[in-house]
Amino acid sequence: MSEENKPSKEKSVGEKYGCLIFFIFCVLGLYHCITNAREEAESAPYSNGTNGMGTSTISTVKWETYDPGLKSRIDNLNDCQKLQDEFNVAEENSDNHLKNTGTNNAALMGYIDDKKTQLGCYKK
Repeated sequence: MSEENKPSKEKSVGEKYGCLIFFIFCVLGLYHCITNAREEAESAPYSNGTNGMGTSTISTVKWETYDPGLKSRIDNLNDCQKLQDEFNVAEENSDNHLKNTGTNNAALMGYIDDKKTQLGCYKK
């Protein structure tokens, strides 16, 4: 066989870097999924007063949008049923509060829930 007719041993760019390019796309896709999942978890308040990532929602309560005595009233409650009553009122008024202030009561409800957890209201 002459030199001209021998198959070339050089690989094309696709053959050389195809797997590397595929790997890079996979890593970027995974990074994108993880980042989006984390952003969603951080922004969604959960009933236990955290945002899904273990960060408390207490600091996110916009107290200036509530009655000035609400925070101290909640802080001074040591009765689980009375805290539940405050929680229920916050839940019932959440839509109205959203219309009036642009913020719903999810953070407030998380705050109340944290207080209930601290008092042991959920222990059996």
